[in-house]
Amino acid sequence: MNMLFENPWMLVVGLLAIAAVLRWVGVRSSRPPLVLGSYGVLLLAVGLVAAAQWVNTAREQIEAQTKAMLASAESAGTGGATHGAAPPLTDFFAETVFLERADGSPWETLTPADLTRDLKRHRVRGHLLRDVKVTLDPHVKTRGVVNMRVSSRVGEGYPAATTWEMGWTRTPKGWRIDRVRWPRLGQNEPSPGLYR
Repeated sequence: MNMLFENPWMLVVGLLAIAAVLRWVGVRSSRPPLVLGSYGVLLLAVGLVAAAQWVNTAREQIEAQTKAMLASAESAGTGGATHGAAPPLTDFFAETVFLERADGSPWETLTPADLTRDLKRHRVRGHLLRDVKVTLDPHVKTRGVVNMRVSSRVGEGYPAATTWEMGWTRTPKGWRIDRVRWPRLGQNEPSPGLYR
């Protein structure tokens, strides 16, 4: 169902092709019901496009929140010098955030204030989102996981490619991050000292 609203274009193209064939056959064979049917199929295609624009699936919500969170993280890392209109970084995180090592084992428990403080200290800035993949938990509809590749600068250094996994949970206030794992720094596993 998500794919129907997220990427309906194959179905829309198929419906348009059916509408064109119905109209062509109806006109050539002088069969008004087929011509009328082509208009019905055309309306169905237009309705599907409208529904895809109107319905915002959970995956789309999480992806949009991830992009907004990165802008807020960059703004927090620069002391508000960039993306000044971005929401506070604390708006994207649960009250407790579990930081995990690259292998998934527990590392530390943080608060949104801790994360904001660390970003300011390390001056993380200039992010470029290269890839984002959102996967919803098939058993728990209120949970999702984002895997993403980001290039960002720390301090005055060159941009570094990193890979992150973030666990999102739907709360009464919306989607919030409650788990963060940093599995890759470039092509390598980050050393424990880099986590803090």
